[in-house]
Amino acid sequence: MSIRHAVRAFYAVVLATALTGASTAAAGWLNWHIGFAVVVVAAVELGGVVLSMHAAARRQLGEGALASRLLSAAVAAMAVSVNWFGHAHHQGQAAFFAGMSLLGYCVYLIDSSAGRRDALRAAGKLEDTSPAYGLWQWVSHPGITRRARLLAQANAAVRLAEGERPATPRLARMASLAAAREQVRAERRQAAISSSLRERIAKAAGDKMADIAVHTYDLDEVARRLAAGADYDGLTALLAADLTAAKLTGDRPAPDPKPEPIQATVSRRPAAELDRVWSTIVRDYEPAQPALPESAPEPAHKPTNGARVVATKSRRVSRATAAVEPAQARLAAAYPRLRESLGREPSGAELAGEAKVSKATANKWKTSQSQTES
Repeated sequence: MSIRHAVRAFYAVVLATALTGASTAAAGWLNWHIGFAVVVVAAVELGGVVLSMHAAARRQLGEGALASRLLSAAVAAMAVSVNWFGHAHHQGQAAFFAGMSLLGYCVYLIDSSAGRRDALRAAGKLEDTSPAYGLWQWVSHPGITRRARLLAQANAAVRLAEGERPATPRLARMASLAAAREQVRAERRQAAISSSLRERIAKAAGDKMADIAVHTYDLDEVARRLAAGADYDGLTALLAADLTAAKLTGDRPAPDPKPEPIQATVSRRPAAELDRVWSTIVRDYEPAQPALPESAPEPAHKPTNGARVVATKSRRVSRATAAVEPAQARLAAAYPRLRESLGREPSGAELAGEAKVSKATANKWKTSQSQTES
């Protein structure tokens, strides 16, 4: 048996039950013959059914059919009242017959409304139904689910407006939930951008210009450009710097090895390199002078390491002495000559230029001379 046949059988049983109750009640009240009471009551109840069918047909055409619906409801209320009050002496019978009349009318309203929606949907005048999200989804995320349902309804309206072959894909359950979550993220992103933009413009141009700018600029476009120019490499490197094994485990980096003592480093240097370093120090202190010949001959035998260090040190002292003594002699010779030509005390720079020494050396020599004379 199909659903339609089951519905018709239900209507027949309900109509017979309600007709029996209303007929016996009318016969008892008005002292009518039972056959006459059945015909009158059947006409009244069928009139209510006809009015309901007429209202459903007019509503499929887009009309409100308010008069037919109100009159049909009045007839149904009268049938329920007759069954209730007509069997008031027996509460069980009153509840049974009145309940059957009310049940039949309510089921008919539900069935006729569903048939009207199916007809409108088949004619392309009604959008598709919203997806079923389930009780747990509604309980756990009511806000997101409600937003998803509204988005699905809006999508169905767009598809209906596009005609028989809509270009817009249908927004199903998961797609509508994803769209709702993305909409929430977009709203939060817009709120953050709007707040930051308003704060910056308010500091520069005032609150009024900030309000104008916030309502003028397309914040979605600003968000897209921010996303396009985001420095993902820099952010990844910043996060990766805190994910090193040493920082995660709390280990301190190993300390640098202690520098090797200077004595050990110097002792391993060849004598020739030490001579070169000493020559550099002397040259920086005083302009290079021709080296005096070594007075002491080299030993015939090869010295040991200790002897080689002592010989090297003596050579360095003799070279420094040979480089310093000519400077003192030149300063001693240039000072009276320059003083006589200038007629006054020469300055350190003038004395240094005359003796071809550094200014520091000339000032030092003048100081030592003044101390000697005093």
